[in-house]
Amino acid sequence: MSNHAHRDIKCASDVASMVALGKFEKEFIAYGTATKANDGQVYYYASGTEERLQRYVEEEKWKGNYFTPVVSTVKRSLVPSGLEDDIVQACKQVMLGEMKKQYESVDYFNFMQPFFDTAANDNAYPVLLEYKERIEGYFEDRELQLFINAVKIAYEGKVLSETKYQELLAWHQYIRRQMEDDPIVAENLERTLYGFVYYEDGVQKVAYDAQELCIIHQHNEKMMKGLTVGPIMHKTYWFQQFKLMKEVRESFCDWLRAGQNETYFDLLNQIKSVAGVIDEDAFRLAGESLSSSQMASNAWQYYNYVWNKK
Repeated sequence: MSNHAHRDIKCASDVASMVALGKFEKEFIAYGTATKANDGQVYYYASGTEERLQRYVEEEKWKGNYFTPVVSTVKRSLVPSGLEDDIVQACKQVMLGEMKKQYESVDYFNFMQPFFDTAANDNAYPVLLEYKERIEGYFEDRELQLFINAVKIAYEGKVLSETKYQELLAWHQYIRRQMEDDPIVAENLERTLYGFVYYEDGVQKVAYDAQELCIIHQHNEKMMKGLTVGPIMHKTYWFQQFKLMKEVRESFCDWLRAGQNETYFDLLNQIKSVAGVIDEDAFRLAGESLSSSQMASNAWQYYNYVWNKK
């Protein structure tokens, strides 16, 4: 073995020893969210796994619970042997402390709770019922994704009550069960793509990625900028060779555009245009009171986007 090879092995061994001894910094990220429960207590959640927290918040949203958008904090630290778990926990504690400070400094939950407690109306129900009747009998995945996303937009916007939401959700689930035995042609490779259509400066654009979290981030970013944004959708492809990925991506973009077309955005605009239950002036004043806290202001901005106003 040459001297160069011996030196490379020695260097690799030294690096491994330094890593084991915690001589290099490592980046730790904690993610957090908060909610005020029915018992009146504010609960703060922190996790080292963003995907798990995002899924939890998403599930709770459709149960009528109101969480703050998921936020994060980054900590870089040397990692002495055996102490990594302690540093992870310390990073979560920093996240919890920062959220508590930001939200409590402006009394976020007390300002927002009256709006959370405002009961929804059913002004979007006739629009959604007509949509349901139009697609009834079409056992097609894209149509069902478009439908249930429109239902969720109305429900989150407080222009669809819990009762009507459950009614439309039950119909959607019934149709889904009927499609469970549909044949799937599987190939060697499988890839699920996620994406949505949005408009910026009047130009239609498509965002897509194989990582769902990347698309969630992009979707939230576009929403917070006030852009016209379609819902996140997904489609799974099976193919034989990686060289076909370009065609797969192009096919997915075409699939998205065909679904989230002008007619669908007209439907979303109809839903967003019906009168809501949130008093616009009162909500604006709440936003002004929360503006000194970045986290609280961002949370207000999220609900400002999704709620229909009177």
